Amino acid sequence: MMQTRNKPSATGRRTSIKNKKSILFAGLLLTLLGCIFLLQSFSQTITAQLIGSFLVIIIGAISLIFIVMLGKSSWLFFVSIMTFLSGIYFLVLFSGIFAPQFVFSTTWPVLSLIVAMSLLPTGWRHYKKLKFVYIIPSISFIGLSGLMLLFSTGLVKITIKQIILRGLPVFMILLGLLMILLSFKKTPTEKKTSD
Repeated sequence: MMQTRNKPSATGRRTSIKNKKSILFAGLLLTLLGCIFLLQSFSQTITAQLIGSFLVIIIGAISLIFIVMLGKSSWLFFVSIMTFLSGIYFLVLFSGIFAPQFVFSTTWPVLSLIVAMSLLPTGWRHYKKLKFVYIIPSISFIGLSGLMLLFSTGLVKITIKQIILRGLPVFMILLGLLMILLSFKKTPTEKKTSD
């Protein structure tokens, strides 16, 4: 007996879309209110950099709302998420919440992390599910930005040259072993002839 799946009604889909837009709007509003409270806590030391960062957050949030409501293209969605997250990064950076050694010259790899964090929701929006086309670059950006952060903040004391000199032989050994294992794999024509 064949089972049929009930398709959601048009009213149910509209309600779902309205709920998602409401959640997006509430999330952006909550983030903006948090930024306002953060700015107020530094009321004695408000600088042009803090105000500029806050304006970038507002521009990103407003563009994100309009892009979602109007159903614009994925690259505009990507740019607006990047703008919004970059504004949050610069607001946190210029507010001095973290230790003084965390300045732009040491935390610039976070911008690469922002690109990775913007790719995932863009892929989800474009394909309605996560696809490798967006997951692989995102994971690559996350890995690279993590590696760059380790070196730029000084948490790792060895140089990249030392890592390459020590890691290259290990990589060559692993690649050689993989090639040896692949050489033992039977091809479809070899399988037919052995039967």
